[in-house]
Amino acid sequence: MSFASGFHVYCVLLVTLTLPLPCLLLLVPLPRHTDVANKSMRLAQESKKYAAQARHANRMRLVRQYVPLGVVGLVVLAALVWVVRSRG
Repeated sequence: MSFASGFHVYCVLLVTLTLPLPCLLLLVPLPRHTDVANKSMRLAQESKKYAAQARHANRMRLVRQYVPLGVVGLVVLAALVWVVRSRG
């Protein structure tokens, strides 16, 4: 056994003994199906985000569509109340 191979075994043994178990588990390659699971999870999160943005945009569309009518209605109602009270 030469110095280089003995030193190599010592380094591997030292690294193996000093690394905690979770770090050792990270050295093991993950199965391929986790890529699909990660993509699926990311797609679900993004679709929730875009669904929330779509609901907000729909609410804003309704506000822009009906608030002017509501304001005109309130002005007309206030004018009618003012006319009725001034005559009475």
